[in-house]
Amino acid sequence: MSSGALAFIQNPAESEKLRACRSLAPAATEEVLRFEAPIQIAFQRIAVEDTVIRGQDIRAGEIVNAMIGAANHDPEAFRPDPDRFLVDRANQPHLTFGNGIHFCVGAAVARAEGEITFPRLVTEMPDLQLVDGGPHWRDGYVIRSHESLMVKRSG
Repeated sequence: MSSGALAFIQNPAESEKLRACRSLAPAATEEVLRFEAPIQIAFQRIAVEDTVIRGQDIRAGEIVNAMIGAANHDPEAFRPDPDRFLVDRANQPHLTFGNGIHFCVGAAVARAEGEITFPRLVTEMPDLQLVDGGPHWRDGYVIRSHESLMVKRSG
């Protein structure tokens, strides 16, 4: 929720789109989940032989991390501009909840929470602003979350 709040605060034009069209709530929620996946690393593997992936040399014995956050910003998969937050982005499946037998059992609850919360946030508190130099991110590269996200209403 805090990552979604931050995305809407930092992207007022996208907040306005959702305010004007609440039917964008499912797409906006998916975009929040794609844009700032709370779990960044999917798995680690050890390369069994030397290989090259997209021009990157990987030597046998090296650890390879599959990063969900990076995959969710892949320019070949997310057009236009994967580093922009767009609440009306065309349906482009992301990897935030994993896939197959590793699909998150809480995905439906997280989606429902976003679809309820984000439209209310941008409608009932359209004037939210960051305070205290925020956001303050937790250390680490597996879980991406805020230590704190201090906000205030400007009105």
